[in-house]
Amino acid sequence: MLYDSIVVLAIVLGIGIILYVRKKVKFNHERLVPFREPLVPTGFWKVCQRANPPVIVWIIRHYMPDRRGPPELMAHELNKYFVEALGWKVFIIIPHSTVKNYNGVPVLQFYQKTEIESVLSKAHCIISQGDVIETAAVTAQRSKIPLVVFDKAAESKAEKLCKYVRLGKAPSLIDWRRYITHTDRRYITLPNMNEKVSKDFFEIAAALPEYEFLAVADFYERPFESPKSSNVTLWNYQSDIRVVYNVTGILFSREERYQLEAGASGIPVAHDLETIRKLKTDSLFYKKASEEVKNAKVERSAEEFKVWIEELAR
Repeated sequence: MLYDSIVVLAIVLGIGIILYVRKKVKFNHERLVPFREPLVPTGFWKVCQRANPPVIVWIIRHYMPDRRGPPELMAHELNKYFVEALGWKVFIIIPHSTVKNYNGVPVLQFYQKTEIESVLSKAHCIISQGDVIETAAVTAQRSKIPLVVFDKAAESKAEKLCKYVRLGKAPSLIDWRRYITHTDRRYITLPNMNEKVSKDFFEIAAALPEYEFLAVADFYERPFESPKSSNVTLWNYQSDIRVVYNVTGILFSREERYQLEAGASGIPVAHDLETIRKLKTDSLFYKKASEEVKNAKVERSAEEFKVWIEELAR
């Protein structure tokens, strides 16, 4: 009887341990993205003092090299500019990373509390985007550090939790030399099917069956079901956007980033039937448009960008 009782007790304890471990593992996995949980203690602002040169801290969901989507690429372009052009310091704080440093930018994980507090105590501002915006907001609130966000939806969410929010338009700091490529100019291309112009793109493709169109899925989804047109080719997301520009003759995009990238190879932009037809049939018009986009590269001086951030961070 005693032996049976011990066996039953052992089984019960074993099941309890298994359930606890499973719950703990699941808990930890979900905690990779804390919801409204600050990364610093109450009253942290008392130990904060901005450093010189400025320290910029990103609190975001992902960073290079673990994810190479548009948000991560944009963030890294900005960081290179902060460090190389302005001589500022940049730190990344994310839930999880496989590296401690990426191209000279230190990467901290959420569990590194001591290191995070040390970095934030000197921060000039926090920049955030995506699904950790609330974590960034409550952290900024406790630190009394300005929080810079780049889109209206994120701003309204952050403002509920932090009174130090600043809305800014992310500068298009594109190293255009990296995107120069030879193109056979075969397609009229929508490089990101997540754009609001997707519907217009497919309608125009249907109205111009004599031309070839290419639609590329964005980073977060595979090509979705679209209006059937035999002249439309669908591609999955391409990690190297130059593969897309290699076959693009006309860019169908309203996003400045894609326009600047494609412009490096002289690929003009068009969104309407008349302009597309003229670009396809008038070689002189196409040549002029191609030269114009090549000359439209955006280059901001270090001083202009320094002022932009400091205005947001006041």
